Amino acid sequence: MLTDFEKSWRNKLLSRKDICENKKAAKTLRDETLAEPEFTKKLLDILTKEFTTSQIIDIMLGAACHYPERELEAIREEYSKTGDLKLAHSLLQVRFDAFMADILTGKPELQMEIKKRNWGLAGRLAGNKIIAAKIPKSGFLEQYFNEQDIEKKRLLYCHCPRIRAFIGKTDIDPLYCYCGAGFYQDIWEYITGKQVKVKLLKSIIKGDDHCQFELQITDNDIK
Repeated sequence: MLTDFEKSWRNKLLSRKDICENKKAAKTLRDETLAEPEFTKKLLDILTKEFTTSQIIDIMLGAACHYPERELEAIREEYSKTGDLKLAHSLLQVRFDAFMADILTGKPELQMEIKKRNWGLAGRLAGNKIIAAKIPKSGFLEQYFNEQDIEKKRLLYCHCPRIRAFIGKTDIDPLYCYCGAGFYQDIWEYITGKQVKVKLLKSIIKGDDHCQFELQITDNDIK
């Protein structure tokens, strides 16, 4: 039986006109008998055969989970008043540091390790670009840093229930990870009101030890 989270994710894709008009993709998304990992493999096979790379990226970006907008409102207001990206970035880092202090109480060494790697919500600011990297799945943070086996660490790192089933077993197109990139794109488009271009730099699927994205804040307003 599909979880509510999984149903919501599939329905998000089905809300797209281009997906609904593709009979193969729509049928796969509506088939609740298809569970992991068969569902993910079949869906990606269809997408790579039926859609262009740019279309797939757009589809996956739109399928991302979203950070609560209410928690970004104050940062958005500051950016709207000042246009200062560096200030907005620092405010987001403060919010993330508070989150880390809460979930890693009594573990300052882990908090420092995550900050040193520029992992997390804010990422690293470089001009009008942000290099963002996910932290390991929050429920497995301590276990991740204690684990020595590389493949097990990659499994503990990955956030996506559809992808964890594949790690170390079979090839999945890294384009899927634009779903994770969309999480960051949504944050910065909401804060700045500008279009944000995204590039996948590293991915667990590609064999990297973490997932990393480049986000470029453009001069174009969101329509």
